Amino acid sequence: MVQSPQSVDVLIIGAGAAGLSAALAAHEAGATVAVIEKADKLGGTAAISGGIVWMPQNAWMADAGMSDSRDEAIAYFEGLNHGDIDPARLGAFVDEGPTALGKIALRGLHPQMCQVALDQCRHGLGLRNRQSLHPGCRTCPRP
Repeated sequence: MVQSPQSVDVLIIGAGAAGLSAALAAHEAGATVAVIEKADKLGGTAAISGGIVWMPQNAWMADAGMSDSRDEAIAYFEGLNHGDIDPARLGAFVDEGPTALGKIALRGLHPQMCQVALDQCRHGLGLRNRQSLHPGCRTCPRP
């Protein structure tokens, strides 16, 4: 086990993509940081997903001529969350996520745009085609 300092400015719980990004930002801002992780490997759900993270309204999509809106992103997540995501937190993710992704890229981690359309809806619908409902689907948006 690694010995940690007794006192830190920022304690990050979870060494997934979000936790490690937060630790990097806090460290670069001059804070003393400790990261704790319960698993025996780093990466959290990003490790399970192969590092794939969907970030709406990002620069790579724009460069490829793709677009989505804040409202579309919010609607997509609301269709997946079953009421578990705090609306203010979701708004912050959608609004600030592209900037955070850009900052990560400036530090030498170069995100690549996935050319395969991935969708958490088990019916394989893309975001723009999610208006039709499927009986019994817990991931399709509700009217």
